[in-house]
Formats: sequence, structure tokens, C-alpha cells
Amino acid sequence: MERLVEQDAGIGQLRRGEQSFFRMPGNLASYRMRERAETDYRNAFKYATAKGRAEGRVETARNLLQMGLELDKISQATQLSLDEIKTIKARMPD
Repeated sequence: MERLVEQDAGIGQLRRGEQSFFRMPGNLASYRMRERAETDYRNAFKYATAKGRAEGRVETARNLLQMGLELDKISQATQLSLDEIKTIKARMPD
């Protein structure tokens, strides 16, 4: 980093600004809180996306079961395990 500071005055100015910012009381804690909030938001988004995909797979499996497709074919199509397909089938109304 020091070599970059020597090569570019702008980087040195940014580094001094960063050091000054983090020396002020509360700034580091505030920064870390915002960083955690951003991480929480991204994780929640990933979870929601994954949950949506899983629900889509289950819905597809239900449709394929209603069409009478073989369980192993449904498993291949949805990437759900045979046990998961059997559970979905067992929970479907007759």
C-alpha cells in the first residue's frame, strides 16, 4: 500500500482521509453496523431467492405427478430427491 501511496498522491490523500474518518469516535462502529446491515440484506435476498426456487420445484413436481409422470423422471426434472417427490405425492389430495 505504501508503494501505491508513493506512486499516486490521490491514493495517499484517500488513505489519510480514511485514517482520519476512523479516528473519529463512533465512525468505526457506525461503519461496521452499516456493513452488517448490508450483509444481512444480501443474505435475506439469497434466502428468499433460494426459497422461491425450491417452491417452484415443488410446484413443478406436483404438476408432473398430476400428469402421471414416473417418480424418477420427476426427480430428474426438478432435481428433488425421490424421497422428496414421495413426500409431495403423499401430501397431495386424492
